[in-house]
Amino acid sequence: VHAVLPGLVSVDGFSCPLTCTELNQKEEDGRCVCAEGFEPSSDGACIARSTCPSDAAGCSSCSASGECLSCADSSHNVQPSKRSCASGCPSGSQSVGSLCICMEGYTLRGDTCVSQTRKASSSSTTVTVAVVVSLLIIAAVALACWFVLRRWRESRAALKKRVTADDMKLVGTVDEL
Repeated sequence: VHAVLPGLVSVDGFSCPLTCTELNQKEEDGRCVCAEGFEPSSDGACIARSTCPSDAAGCSSCSASGECLSCADSSHNVQPSKRSCASGCPSGSQSVGSLCICMEGYTLRGDTCVSQTRKASSSSTTVTVAVVVSLLIIAAVALACWFVLRRWRESRAALKKRVTADDMKLVGTVDEL
């Protein structure tokens, strides 16, 4: 006759605890089973089921959007782009727990943290170029206006001379009368 032990069958099947011992376990039909999103490991513990896309190198768990939440190697850090794990953090970032984040004054661009001062200088260059181009356009319009007015004055002066000459001819013809 076999004695029936009180309790549940553990995930690994080798013990009978009174309750499921881990938060990632649940009771089901007198057994401890892994909760949703977890799977049994070789040592009988429940580990997070990998939900990571294939390009999330070294990640053990990912969010629904594919962002890396934890690394398979506990000595590695989730990189700033949240798409991979690696040893240490890249320049411009710092480790906060197991996550690399861009330091103050840096912005994430692609997979790297870039200094915001570089971005500001490129925008100031754009503003400078825009101002120079605007000034050149204004100078070109002013030059065109000056040229048109000059031609108009010259043609007016020439017309005035012709009218004066024609008047002189008329004066000469009046004297002849």
